[in-house]
Amino acid sequence: MKKSVTLHTKVFITVFSALLGLLIIAAIVLWTVLDAYEATRPKNTAAQIFNRYFATYDFAGFLKAVEPNFASPESDDGINSAVKSHYNGMSLELLKLDSKTLGEEIYAVAADNKKIASFTLKKGAKSAKYGFKYYELSGGEVFFPERQNITVTVPAGYVLKFDSITVDSKYIVEKGIKDRSCDHVLAPAVGIYYEKYTVENLFSKPAVSVYSPDGTEVTTEYDISSGAFKASVKYDDILASEHRTYCLEAARAYAKYMTNDCTMQELSVYIDKSQPIYKKIAGVDLNWVPAHTGHSISGESASEFYRYSEDVFSCRVTLTATLSRPDYGDHNENIDVTFYFRKLNGRFLIYDIVTN
Repeated sequence: MKKSVTLHTKVFITVFSALLGLLIIAAIVLWTVLDAYEATRPKNTAAQIFNRYFATYDFAGFLKAVEPNFASPESDDGINSAVKSHYNGMSLELLKLDSKTLGEEIYAVAADNKKIASFTLKKGAKSAKYGFKYYELSGGEVFFPERQNITVTVPAGYVLKFDSITVDSKYIVEKGIKDRSCDHVLAPAVGIYYEKYTVENLFSKPAVSVYSPDGTEVTTEYDISSGAFKASVKYDDILASEHRTYCLEAARAYAKYMTNDCTMQELSVYIDKSQPIYKKIAGVDLNWVPAHTGHSISGESASEFYRYSEDVFSCRVTLTATLSRPDYGDHNENIDVTFYFRKLNGRFLIYDIVTN
C-alpha cells in the first residue's frame, strides 16, 4: 500500500525546486556578467594591440591607429622594415605600467628588456552587456634610437620625394632663399629662389629625389659639411642648342683678352657696353700675364643654360688657356665663369660675369 506524500513534503519539494531554479538562473546571470566583465578588461585589449601591431612588426599601422591623421613621407614598408631590421632577433614582450589616472591603463612593449613603445588605454563609448565599457587605444608612441633628420633645399615650385612619396609642403621651414643669380639678373626678370625642407624623426634613410614642374628629375647632391641635400634647377636644353656655339665664341674671346692675346675691341662685340662689366674688364691689369708666343684653348665647355625671361639667360663656361714659349714650361690658365646675357637690339650680349 503506497504512502501518501504529506503536504509538508510537497511544500518543501516545491520551495527547494524553486530555489534551485533561482540558483541556476543566478549562476547563469553571474557567469554572463563575469564573462562580459572579463571581455572588457584592458589586459585583453592590450594583448590584441600587441598581437596586431607589435608581434607582426606593423609599427606604421600602430602609429596610424594612435593618430588617425598620421602622415609621413615614409612608406609603411620603409618604417616597418627599419624597425624590424633594428630589433631583428630580439624577444618582444608586453608589460603593464602603473597609471595614476582613474580609468586609464598604460602598457609598454619591450625588446630584450628595453622599452621600444608604449600605449595608453581608456574606457571608450562601446559597451558590453550589463554596461561594462570596453577599453580603447587612446595614445602611444614609438621609441626608436636610429631616427633620421633630413634637410633638402630645392628650387621654389619643385617637388621633393622620399622613396617616390611626395613630401608635403608643411615640412618647408624656409622660403625665399636667394640663389646668387638674384644679385645678377636684370629686372624685370628675377633670379632663382629656393625652399628648404626639414623632415625629422624618420625611421629610415629614404632615397631623395627632386622634380621640376614639368616632371623632370634634377640632380640632387649631398653636402657632407652641412649634412644636407641640395637640388639643382632644370637647365634649358633648347637654350643650349641655340646658343652654345655663340657662348663658346664669347668664352674664347674672353680667355684671349685675359691672356693678352686679343684686343678689347675684339672682345667688345660680345659685351654690353652700357653695363659696368665693360669698364671692369677694360680696366683689368694684365701685366701679370707671362710672356708667351703660343696660345691654345682646350677643355672648353658651355653648360647650365638657364632662361630667366625671353631676353635674359645665363650659362656656365669652362676652358683652359695654355700659354707657351720656347724653352719654358707651359702656363695653364683655367677659366670657369658664368656669363649673364641680355638681348639688346636683337643680339644677346654679356652684361655680367661671375667667377665660379
